[in-house]
Amino acid sequence: MLGRTNAMFVSMEEAAPIQLIQEMILTVSTADIWKIEYVNGKYFAFLDDEKVLYGEDVGNLAILKNGDGPLLASHVIYADGKYYFGRAAEGYTNSKYAAVQASRDLSSFQEINIREGHGIAGLYQSTAGKIVLLIYYSSSSSGNFKRLAMLVADTLEGYQEEGQNFISIGVSSYFSPDQGYFKRSRLIKDRVVMTERTGTSTTSDTVLISLDGNRVVAGSKYTAFAYGYFYSNVSMSNSAGRLYYSVNGVDYSILKNTEDRGGAKILEFSDGITGIFFTKDGRRVFAAAENPAKLAAAMDSEAVEVSVMGSILTGTENGGYTYIGCTGGVILKTHIDYSGSSNIPEVSTLKTLSAKQALKQAQKYADEKYALLEARIAALEAGSGN
Repeated sequence: MLGRTNAMFVSMEEAAPIQLIQEMILTVSTADIWKIEYVNGKYFAFLDDEKVLYGEDVGNLAILKNGDGPLLASHVIYADGKYYFGRAAEGYTNSKYAAVQASRDLSSFQEINIREGHGIAGLYQSTAGKIVLLIYYSSSSSGNFKRLAMLVADTLEGYQEEGQNFISIGVSSYFSPDQGYFKRSRLIKDRVVMTERTGTSTTSDTVLISLDGNRVVAGSKYTAFAYGYFYSNVSMSNSAGRLYYSVNGVDYSILKNTEDRGGAKILEFSDGITGIFFTKDGRRVFAAAENPAKLAAAMDSEAVEVSVMGSILTGTENGGYTYIGCTGGVILKTHIDYSGSSNIPEVSTLKTLSAKQALKQAQKYADEKYALLEARIAALEAGSGN
C-alpha cells in the first residue's frame, strides 16, 4: 500500500563548502506542526488540531491516545516520574476544572482537577525542576477578559486545592479566543513569555511573568531590549537560550528584512549554531553562524537552498540534529556539515517532494511496468501464433 514517503537530500552551495543535509519526514498527520519538544527521551509534536504525535524516533511518531480518543494538549513536561500535559486554549472555557493529564508510561492517564471554573494558560518546568502551572479565569460577563494565577510546586501528586498557594498575576487582560496566546506561551530563563491584549486595545503586548508573579509589559509596536531579550509584538523565536522578537521574525539588530529576504525565521542548530531561514530569489534558503551577530554576513556567503515544502513553524534539537516542524505534518530532520565532507551514498538531490508527488511518481512507475508487461505478453502471443 502506498503511503506518505520520506526523502533525504543534500544541498550545497558553490560559495562555501557547507552542506545542509536534510531528511523530510512525512508524519501520520497532515495538520500543521506548530511545536516540537524533546522531553525525557521522547519527541512530542503538537498539531494545530490540538492532537499530539509522540515517539522515541521522529521518523516513526504516533498519535498519543487518551482512552478511546486522542489526547489534546499544548504543553508537556516531565517531573516527579510523570509526564504532565496541559491543554491551553482560550476557546476551551466551558470546562468545570482546569485539568492536567498525568501519565507514567503514556499508555494511561490520570486527570488532575486543579481549580473549578478555571482553564489552563500554560504548563512549564523551571530550571530547578519545579512544576510551573499558569491558570486563568474570566473576569467579565463577555468571558474575554481574564485574570491569571500561577502555581509553582514540586509535584501535583495527590493535589488538593486547599493549601495550594496560587499567586495572582497582574491586571485583567483581554485574550482573543482565536489568537492562541495561551498555547504558544513558553518559559524561558524562568520567565513566562506570552502575548496579550490589555483592555480594549487593538494591539498586542509582549509580557514577562517571573516565578514570583511579577509581570512586566515589554511594549508593542517597537522592538525593545530588557532582561537580555529583544521584544516586539508579532513573532518570537527561542535561539541558543535567547529570545528574539521583531515584526518580521528577526531581531532588527541582527538583520533587517528586505524584499528578497522575506519570511525569515530564526532557529537554533547543532552545537550552539544559530540559523535563519529566509526567501531569496524565490528560493527557500538557510544560513547559519556561531554568533547571531554574524548572521547577516552568513546569509550572503554561506546560504544553502532548503527543500522544505510549505512553511517552517518550529524547531528543536537533540543528538546533533535539528528537527523542524512545518505545515502539512512535515518534519525536516537537518544536520549541518561545515566541512562539506559528509558522504551519504545514493542520496538524490530533491528540491521538493510532497505526498501527491510521491504518489504520482509511484503511479507513473507502475504504469511503465504495466506497459512493459503488456508488450511482453503481446510479443509472446505473436511468437506463438495465437
